[in-house]
Parts: sequence; structure tokens; C-alpha cells
Amino acid sequence: MAILRDERVHEDDGRYNFDVEAENGIRASESGSPDGPEGTIVSAGEYSYTAPDGTDVVVKYVANENGFQPQSDLLPVAPEFPHPIPQFVLDQIASPLRRTPVVVGKDPLRGAALFELPPPPTRDLPNPYDWIFIQESVNDVVQYLFPLFIK
Repeated sequence: MAILRDERVHEDDGRYNFDVEAENGIRASESGSPDGPEGTIVSAGEYSYTAPDGTDVVVKYVANENGFQPQSDLLPVAPEFPHPIPQFVLDQIASPLRRTPVVVGKDPLRGAALFELPPPPTRDLPNPYDWIFIQESVNDVVQYLFPLFIK
């Protein structure tokens, strides 16, 4: 495969640009400069080629402190935000089981604080489980989680 055009310029101040074209129709061009935070390179360019199905693909992009940001009619597009929140997610957020543990004493063997969930708000079915958290110290992660059957 022959290269039809290969033009490259690199300046002493960090600026650059290139323009390349191959005989099979692939083309790429880019320019950049150290204009980003702390002298990082900010670049912009595009590339194009013909897909196997004959579609002309053209991708334009910018690469800067916000990452690589391609644009093309052929790239998938995310749904608009905010998208609808599924009902099951809303139900979980509003769940009466979301309770904050409270300290109820100390473990006599380990000396760690005992945490217990307060009773749930009134609901149709009783909750047969409650959870106790045993924590080694105020700064440590919860060590054990015990379900206790409440009669």
C-alpha cells in the first residue's frame, strides 16, 4: 500500500501537525500544542476510511484534559439524561428497610461496640430479621454481620 501524502511538522515550542493519506483511502490529520494544564498536549484532528460495507467513516476528535472526545454520525449516542428511573429503583430508595444502626452496648468478650438496627416503620408484614454490627473500634471497618431471628 502506497502512502500518497505524509506531511509532518514539529515545532520547537511543542506544537505539531501531520496529514497522512494512503492509496486505500485512509486519511488522518491532527494538530496539537502544549496549551493544556501544566503544559499538557491538547490535540484535535480527524480520520476517515471506507468501511467494508462501503460506508464512508469520518471521525473528528479533540483530546485534552477532558479526555478523548470523538464525534461522528456513526458513533452510538447515549440516551438523554436524566433518563427515566425504573420504578424498582425508586422503590428501593423509598424502602422502609433503610435504617441507620445505633450503638446498643459493648461485646463483653471483645470489648467492641454492638450496633443494632432500630425497629422498622410500621408495615404490613413483620421483619423476622434484625442486624447487629460488631465494630472493633470507631475507626475500623465493621468486622461481623450477624442476622438474629426475632420471635
